[in-house]
Amino acid sequence: MSDFIRQLGFAARGLRRHPGFALVAVLTLGLGIGAATSVFSVVDAVLLRGLPFHEPDQLVRLISNNPARGIDRFGSSPLDFLDWRKDSKSFAQVVAWAAGNATLAGGPGVEAARLDAEYVTEDFFALLGVNPPRGRPLLASDYTGGQGQVVVISDALWRSRFGADPGVVGRAVEIDGHAREIVGVMAPGFRFPNAYAAVDVWLPYIFGPDDLHSRGARWLSVAGRLRPGVPLAGAQAEMTALAARLEQFDPAHNGGWKIAVMSLQEATVGATRKSLLMLFGAVALLLLIACFNVASLLAARAFARRGEIALRAALGGGTRRLLAPLAAEGLVLALAGGAFGLLCARWCRDGLLWLAGGQLPQLNSPDLDMPLLVGALAFAILAGVLCSVLPALPVVRGAALEIRRESSGSRRTASIRRVLVVSEVALTLVLLAGAGLMARTLFNLLGQDAGVRTANVLTFNLVLPDSSYAKAADQGRFFDALLTQLAAVPGVINAGATNVLPLSGNDWSISFDRVDRPKSEMDQDSAEYRVITPGLLPSLGVAMRRGRGLAAEDRVGVPLVVLVSETFAKRYYGGEDPLGKQIKIGDRTPDPRTIVGVVADVREDLATPAPPMYYVAAAQHPLDAMVITLHTDPAVASTTAVLEAARDVVARLDRNLPVYGVVSFEQVRRESLGRRRLSALLLGAFAGAALLLAVVGLYGLMSFQVSQRSGEFGVRAALGARRVDLLRMVLGQGLRLTALGVALGVGAALLLGRVLAGMLFGVTASDPLTLVAVASLLLLAAAVGCWLPARRASRLDPMSALREE
Repeated sequence: MSDFIRQLGFAARGLRRHPGFALVAVLTLGLGIGAATSVFSVVDAVLLRGLPFHEPDQLVRLISNNPARGIDRFGSSPLDFLDWRKDSKSFAQVVAWAAGNATLAGGPGVEAARLDAEYVTEDFFALLGVNPPRGRPLLASDYTGGQGQVVVISDALWRSRFGADPGVVGRAVEIDGHAREIVGVMAPGFRFPNAYAAVDVWLPYIFGPDDLHSRGARWLSVAGRLRPGVPLAGAQAEMTALAARLEQFDPAHNGGWKIAVMSLQEATVGATRKSLLMLFGAVALLLLIACFNVASLLAARAFARRGEIALRAALGGGTRRLLAPLAAEGLVLALAGGAFGLLCARWCRDGLLWLAGGQLPQLNSPDLDMPLLVGALAFAILAGVLCSVLPALPVVRGAALEIRRESSGSRRTASIRRVLVVSEVALTLVLLAGAGLMARTLFNLLGQDAGVRTANVLTFNLVLPDSSYAKAADQGRFFDALLTQLAAVPGVINAGATNVLPLSGNDWSISFDRVDRPKSEMDQDSAEYRVITPGLLPSLGVAMRRGRGLAAEDRVGVPLVVLVSETFAKRYYGGEDPLGKQIKIGDRTPDPRTIVGVVADVREDLATPAPPMYYVAAAQHPLDAMVITLHTDPAVASTTAVLEAARDVVARLDRNLPVYGVVSFEQVRRESLGRRRLSALLLGAFAGAALLLAVVGLYGLMSFQVSQRSGEFGVRAALGARRVDLLRMVLGQGLRLTALGVALGVGAALLLGRVLAGMLFGVTASDPLTLVAVASLLLLAAAVGCWLPARRASRLDPMSALREE
């Protein structure tokens, strides 16, 4: 042991005499270790670790679907949920929830706050097996005294709004105009059921008469806990039979509707699985490239010490003793590289989470805990030792043969380095191809016409509390007054409002029926439902194709009207003219609506075609929650000035209304591509790092070969070889190795392209333009890496080179 410690000391002193070599090796290994550790911490938190609840394997989601109508994932109606809970025997608990917004009233010097709320049914916290560390969860008694009595708040809200007051439990607060008692404060990081964004409050959901109106109104999310011993397949069989009974009982609303039972883990993280595994594969390739690079550097280092190794062999040193100094050197580099990698891992993880924004479920925190750090350091040590020992074996085995430059050990060492460099190039091309395909996908999506104007459009959200705006007429008057005053703000060209903003990721689909060709309720078609004010379409630049738009005269008391999109008109009216035709929309309005206009299509997702859509007048169907859009003229007023003026307008109308979700429409468009943008950015970063490592590897190999062939170059020069000939010779050798690596990499990229196929848009996994572009980039980078060694070879003095030989 003491001998090995001495070897470590010798290795450290030896590396201090070659700081350039040591620095490159440490940075290379640290970069790979840091990136891999950070990505693995996220993959572990999202995919590998169980959900942070009691017996998470027993938790499932119950999801409605209708294969005949192409609906694979939908909510449940309250009536169906109550039947599921009552009639199913496979579950210990079945609960439901609905996301919403709530307004926390302000006070003296304190503004009202908009809250992200979850309205949950009985046993919600019992289902998860979690309890607030302060106070208590919602109990059955909280559902019997009428809605509006109690609330459980998040740790973040407790700290930001109540200053982490330990006496907050029992305090009365006003939420949506109702006095509620705070009965519990959840633990830090608890955010279920919204795994992608913070939840501020959990409120009891007590069904009222409006909720129990129809089985066709499906907006609830449902989860359950399996009874002990009940398998997922058994629960699925029971729910399939239950769905069939409900279809028989109410075919008009439940015809064709099925129930899928899915593990809660899969339902929560399944959408991100492919992206995360792709990133994990990319960072694994980067780590492998880093290891190949370090192995190549250490192979050159071992060859440079061949004289020392030969002397040790002559003095009777066996293979083990000859390898010990090299292994010690690799271990010192591994420890330094591992330490640097662990430091990088924290920065990389924070950067990854920042880039991801709301694109990753965060029920588990991606911590860099001790087991992960120890594992990363152990891998660094293993990689360092293997990278130092394996490439050095040919040198050590040839030591007894009095190693010389042209010995078999030399040739074998050079061959190993060539194989490592070719492998680096091949893996780098795979990463570059993936990054190129994702970049082209992102470029193609950004070039898609969304059907709306996104430049110079400011948006924000408002929710009216039902305590002050219980009647639809009150809601309509407020938004009328608001938009009238906003339109008068300097710099505002148009002001509008809608229930769902395009490209926001939200949807609101409602069935409809043609009056002239009625269908049974179970056979009715559906379309995206938008409630808008007359200024909405002009503010977003949505073009009218036929007929007229909505007007101020389209109010309560006059015949109901509706606009339809071009896709709606083509799909449901074919060659007929829809203008003047009437439809009934299932928004609890029994009267038919007359189609008065056809407008251009608006995409809800840049990667998919525009869905059929209809627009009803907000004055004829007022809502309490709307997204406000302001088309601004930057030449008249800045965005900041317009926003401040808009806040003043809202405050004048109702000082208790919080303005939230302020964002430009351009940002909404960018964020709609969040997952693809994240994949493109990270793949690009990994590919750039891999390209740099590959160039470093080529440079090191060519420098090594130039130094070993200096005598040969001297002879060639003495015999009349021109500098350009020597330059071409060295560059050609480097580029041939690169070309071989490119060929292997293209084959690997084509094989692995199927992994990305589902994430691409407007480009195929075997796109020749992308492959040619990244191959050209790699060849150009290789030429740069080989230039300096080639230039040095061409400038060798023949006499000096021959004297050294």
